[in-house]
Amino acid sequence: METFVREPNLPRGRVTLAALSARAERVREALAGLGCAVLAAEPCGALLPAVDAHADMLCHPLGGRDVVAARGNARLFESLAAAGFAPRWSERELQPSYPGDVLLNAAEVGRFCFGSAHCDESLRAAWEERGQMFVPVRQGYAKCSTAIVSREAVVTADPSIAKAAAGCGLDVLRIREGFVELPGFSFGFLGGACGKLSRDTLAFAGDLRTHPDCAAIEAFLRSHGVFALSLCGGPLRDVGGILPLREEEGAD
Repeated sequence: METFVREPNLPRGRVTLAALSARAERVREALAGLGCAVLAAEPCGALLPAVDAHADMLCHPLGGRDVVAARGNARLFESLAAAGFAPRWSERELQPSYPGDVLLNAAEVGRFCFGSAHCDESLRAAWEERGQMFVPVRQGYAKCSTAIVSREAVVTADPSIAKAAAGCGLDVLRIREGFVELPGFSFGFLGGACGKLSRDTLAFAGDLRTHPDCAAIEAFLRSHGVFALSLCGGPLRDVGGILPLREEEGAD
């Protein structure tokens, strides 16, 4: 049986449904081969073409059935509702340029929520309701910039996220900036190139071995009981993250 992922970004069982950019065809095919269906984030005209279908820009799972969808994105809202979720609109509408494009781009790691001052009010209200702690960072693309390993560990190239996460008592691996493709930009972010497919699996869009810090990343993951899974060949690519939504029931 399936259940909704209870804790954003941190499934306990095998993931059976994930939100993913409709443009990430190779990743979708790889996920299908693993028995994970995709809820496709279709291109949104409010964003620049390079990121207009990025799931981590267009929606923000809050855990369980609750998901915030970017205001005005009717197709995604309806897809979430049809899949059994209880989507709610963001307070503000997305805009093409920063900071209007990062309203939902925040990284939840257990009880900590890392995001910039530009996070949408809907997220702030939800975190307050749940007793979670909002941790401000300078990096607006906080979710893109954070590879979430466990409730206790993250990988990032961003100095403000690394400092904030360490200050919260998390174990942090700081890696080099770049080495993740994002056509239209000089580089993308590692968090946007990955997502957890189970408690012990962090999947990557591309081959992790193409990153110069691969050995350090793999060792860090292993130290937290997680292993890396490269879903396809070629360089790592920022696809807007792989956001786990449903998982097999029964895992503790």
